[in-house]
Amino acid sequence: MPYERLVRVVNKSPDKQTRDTAFSELMRRFEPMVMYHTNRTMGDPDKAENVAQNKLYRPKRRVRSTGSWPNSNRSA
Repeated sequence: MPYERLVRVVNKSPDKQTRDTAFSELMRRFEPMVMYHTNRTMGDPDKAENVAQNKLYRPKRRVRSTGSWPNSNRSA
């Protein structure tokens, strides 16, 4: 499913399980990239993992637009 659609599901689905599944899929797709860049920037894998998890798994906020996601002009 293209991530633009996943973002819409996270924002608008009335079903919590559907929202959670879509959010988990977004995290599955973006976590490796976030981990790579935080590790590269910080130079310490343990600190990088803590920072990445803090950013990815803090309490879910509404994903406001697909423009906030990297490569938002492409379908996955």
